Amino acid sequence: MKPRHDSRPLPIKLDSTSNGEFAPVPLDAVATHARSGAAAAVETAARRLGLSRRDYLVSTLGAAATLAAFDRAFAAAGRSGGRYVLPAEAPFELAAADAAIGGDDFIFDVQLHHVNPKGPWRRRASPSTFRSTPNSACGKTDHIECFSSDALLKEVFFDSDTAMGVLSHVAGGADENPLDFEAAGAMRAAANALDGTERLLLHGRCMPTLAGEVDGMDAQVARFPVTALKTYTQFGPRDGAAGFFLDDDRLLWGTDSIWYGSPQDQIQAFRAFQIAEALHDRHGYPALTPALKRKVFGLNAARVYGLQPDALRRKLRSDGVQRRKAEYLNDPQPSFATYGPRDRAEFLAFRRWHGELP
Repeated sequence: MKPRHDSRPLPIKLDSTSNGEFAPVPLDAVATHARSGAAAAVETAARRLGLSRRDYLVSTLGAAATLAAFDRAFAAAGRSGGRYVLPAEAPFELAAADAAIGGDDFIFDVQLHHVNPKGPWRRRASPSTFRSTPNSACGKTDHIECFSSDALLKEVFFDSDTAMGVLSHVAGGADENPLDFEAAGAMRAAANALDGTERLLLHGRCMPTLAGEVDGMDAQVARFPVTALKTYTQFGPRDGAAGFFLDDDRLLWGTDSIWYGSPQDQIQAFRAFQIAEALHDRHGYPALTPALKRKVFGLNAARVYGLQPDALRRKLRSDGVQRRKAEYLNDPQPSFATYGPRDRAEFLAFRRWHGELP
């Protein structure tokens, strides 16, 4: 199975693609109409401004037009749980688009991934491992290279507004983990060497169900520059506690990139999104103010990890990563592609190929 490419992709994803953890849910008529409306809105706006479709889409205008079209379609269908709030001129005026979905927020992603294409885990893995994982059809001869450290640098730091991140492991023991500590440390060092700051922090890993993992936590901390330890535990019973509450001081931003490509569309959508007032009144949800969104994007995590965002942002504005990003943005190449199983047959094939690895 090859992940299918939409021949006319949009900068904000809306399709049936699953991350492989559940069977894809087909788009309903309203969502299908929203996609069609967004595609038409992009074409109309690009023509009006005398831009090619590609040039329009890689600017903030394309994302603004897409979100505005989604908002119109869902509102017309009576789906009133939330809105994408943008000024009417955002699809046509770059300053308006940047004001609505751009920004210089301190975005600190606490859940990033890449894999080591040369690691020992490949000796045990199937040749098809990761084949149907989102972003696996990036065009590399070896599809595992789609998840390499170079891919992480491009997708997360060049194609999105992410400022810092935490490189995290996936479920699996030391011998079968697609990201070993040596490769993780090398990626962290490479990213940090570009700027002299710490763009990338490192998670330790512990699977308590595997022998020796708990005892090995101290060894990880002693040998590697681990800033936190990530554990994989069993889920509780279905009839357990009804739930738990997280207030806006405890929510952290983590996108699971680069399994799904760049997180930029998630960032732009969250900037524009507002919860309906009726839900504020009914459930006591707080308004998604710019201050609250800044906390979720990175300020909450900065507090947890002991970072000083203001001092870091001053350094990051002129560091090596930012200089390379500025060069890249002279001719940006975002894919806007969506990968992964899109129907039940592809989902079942994905699960067969998935085996014990993500």
